[in-house]
Amino acid sequence: MIDKAAVEAGSDALPASHIIAPVRQGAIEAACGLLAKITLVAMMVVIGGEVLARNILHYSWEGTDEFGSYLVVAATFLSLATCQAYGGYHELQMVKMRLSPRARAALNVVLYLVCIGATLILLWQYSRLVLTSWTNGDASSTSLRIPLWIPQLSMPLGIAALCLALAKTMFAELRVAMAHDPSPPPVDRAA
Repeated sequence: MIDKAAVEAGSDALPASHIIAPVRQGAIEAACGLLAKITLVAMMVVIGGEVLARNILHYSWEGTDEFGSYLVVAATFLSLATCQAYGGYHELQMVKMRLSPRARAALNVVLYLVCIGATLILLWQYSRLVLTSWTNGDASSTSLRIPLWIPQLSMPLGIAALCLALAKTMFAELRVAMAHDPSPPPVDRAA
């Protein structure tokens, strides 16, 4: 959490890991986090079942690799918004630590605008990919013949949730950047 007293006093002594204003996790981030957890559990069950079946029954199911790959992609994309809400991404702080809290927040707003622009491009392209796979009837090249739009759907959903989480964080930073900058405390010259 940000030390609010330090921010109000204009202190630059904030640790690098606490520059981003904390944003409360909303329903979308919570839902994506829950889906990512369910996906990870499903992946553990599929792979664990494969390990047991190979070692005990001497049987291997050919769909394990395919389902495991789809589940890794789903877990990755569905967890993006949750990581953003928790401030889980690394940042380079060399420049930011030299800025005042308001200037840091203003820089963060600009950076979040760039990130939102990039994620909107990704959302557009992933949505086109899913739509193309759906309209063409693309299916996996394995004997399972899974329609590819089903596993691909996690990509635009996860990116859309990330866009919303980035926007929420950007507006929190914007409030900090536009906050009234308190005047510095008076200097006691009598001492």
